[in-house]
Amino acid sequence: MKLRLRGDRVRLRLDRADLDRLAAEGRITAELLTRGHSAARWSYGVHLDPAVETLAVRLDAAGFRVLLPVGSGGDWLASEDEGFYGEDGGLHISLERDYRCLHRDAAGPEESQAVDRPEPSPR
Repeated sequence: MKLRLRGDRVRLRLDRADLDRLAAEGRITAELLTRGHSAARWSYGVHLDPAVETLAVRLDAAGFRVLLPVGSGGDWLASEDEGFYGEDGGLHISLERDYRCLHRDAAGPEESQAVDRPEPSPR
């Protein structure tokens, strides 16, 4: 899972393994690895949550969790839609499939679990 923070925007990009685990287990979590700060732990994740009706965020000193409604979140996981988007308290949230890089020369080892891009629709 890749994380991008910018101003009032949070974007999480989920690869194939992340999507499969979220669908099967209802949650994925990653931890920021810090060297030399053994007491400092910070995590982020996505949870399917039956208690929410729209995308929500829970923040605390240990990190944050994006809460995805079970119904619409499950529909997104089962689809090929690129992303799931929402807003909570002025914070814009994007969950997106981490597609394989279009430029093969730019592809690195992290590409092994990238989601294959869907074929363009015929016009």
